[in-house]
Amino acid sequence: MKNTLYALTLAALIASGTAFAQQTTPNTPAPTQNNTVNDRRTDQQDRIANGVQSGQLTAGETRNVESREANLNREIKDDRSADNGKSWNKIDAKLPETCMYVIYPRVTKILFDPKDHNLVWASLELGGVFRSEDAGLTWKITSTGLISDDVHDVGVMHNGSRILFATTNEGLHVSHDDGDNWKWQQFASKKPYTRTITPRADGAGVAFMTNGDGPPGSWGRLLRTRDYGKHWENAGLPGDLQSSAWLVAANRANPDLLFASSALGQYFRSDDGGESWEALPRRLTETRALAWVPVS
Repeated sequence: MKNTLYALTLAALIASGTAFAQQTTPNTPAPTQNNTVNDRRTDQQDRIANGVQSGQLTAGETRNVESREANLNREIKDDRSADNGKSWNKIDAKLPETCMYVIYPRVTKILFDPKDHNLVWASLELGGVFRSEDAGLTWKITSTGLISDDVHDVGVMHNGSRILFATTNEGLHVSHDDGDNWKWQQFASKKPYTRTITPRADGAGVAFMTNGDGPPGSWGRLLRTRDYGKHWENAGLPGDLQSSAWLVAANRANPDLLFASSALGQYFRSDDGGESWEALPRRLTETRALAWVPVS
């Protein structure tokens, strides 16, 4: 148990340590130009973090730099690997090139169906949902019925048939035909904004959905379903969340062990499959991804 928690915390501390190092050297010269797209993207993210932490970037300047980062993301978004990441090949995904608000669409999730690895979905902020039926070689848009194409996450559950979920800024959507058609599903909340949906890894019909009032937001709730998404209830994160609930991490190695976070770095842990939660003492900063892995 302690080893697992260490693996989770280590990933967070690496990100935090990078930001701290940049903060203490705000006048560091720009790094030497790198050759690969991934290297250039890393440098761009470092420059954004450096400027925000030191106060040298205004909100408008940050948007301009993030636009350049989005250009780099476009260069790699259509890559595919079939050898565990050793090499990558270009694919023609025909994703939208531009959108309102964020200029360039962002791929927010790539989801492989656990029972059919040829079936893959990708969610876009903003751009809807895309599906591949050949392990990512070809893609088509499957967004009919979505009331918003600002899609933050996709999740899948199996109860004899396949149930697909999509979270958006306008709430939860459900599909029973692999995404060909979507239906908006109402749930009790002050705001419909939903960020991620994470099934518990035991296949028992339990899943968790994060809810709040936007990015990063000023309040948040973690919601839970016990019946494959038909009904939702407050999962009871302790204390007051000061930003939107954002992420949940699950792993088949131990379905009872779960972690959750808010957008601005409040962290929570459950050892009983999400029946009860405790707040973790360490608080970091804006959190974009959360995962835990077992350590031998």
